[in-house]
Amino acid sequence: MGLTTEGTDCKSAPAGNLFMKRFCFFILFVLSYNGFGQCSNEQISDRIEIDFQDFFANDKMTICVNGCLILKNQILTSDTLMGVGITGVSIIITNNTTKLAIGQSTTILKLPCSIVLTSTVRITTILNGYEENFDIDLNNGVYIGFSKKRDGNLSLLQSKIPFEYD
Repeated sequence: MGLTTEGTDCKSAPAGNLFMKRFCFFILFVLSYNGFGQCSNEQISDRIEIDFQDFFANDKMTICVNGCLILKNQILTSDTLMGVGITGVSIIITNNTTKLAIGQSTTILKLPCSIVLTSTVRITTILNGYEENFDIDLNNGVYIGFSKKRDGNLSLLQSKIPFEYD
């Protein structure tokens, strides 16, 4: 008995084989259409905004997004004169630029790395020498607020709508 190639091309495939190929294709199509076949890190947003909000008092902050250094040793102090203690410091990241807003002034940052926004973003903060990692699911909102807690750690607030400050 020698090797034969009879019956192995698509044209001569048995009807059951053709049915199975079409069935598998159909299942894969339905799964990918419903989102089951999508990569979990698919780009879903072109923007994320990080605000530093309450209870900062001459605190030193370093922040990285997806391993890219954004701010190093930025001094944060919340302004409590208005009744809402915000620092006025925001970071706006798009897939093209990263901006630092301090009060009414906005500066485009030149970063040594690029940040690609995916459905999950890792924000690493170092507040007064203490490092914390936050894995953010942007499906829950692209507006991120950090406040300092009494114990010196950070609390995170996430929203689908921009924060409003008076």
